[in-house]
Amino acid sequence: APEKKFLGDGDGEIPQTLRLLEKNAFIQIIMGRQPLSYFDEFVQEWYAQGGTQLLQNIRDNCDE
Repeated sequence: APEKKFLGDGDGEIPQTLRLLEKNAFIQIIMGRQPLSYFDEFVQEWYAQGGTQLLQNIRDNCDE
């Protein structure tokens, strides 16, 4: 059976700043303060604020 790999502490954890960004974006869309198209803006901001590095860390850890 293939060896199961788990993310180490912090390697795959979503930083607080990204969690807050996500929560705020979803709340604004749900409450009608932002249009659904705002999701695309949120995604760009998520990547810019550390999402790109987070995903790279996860990919690197899974490739080992």
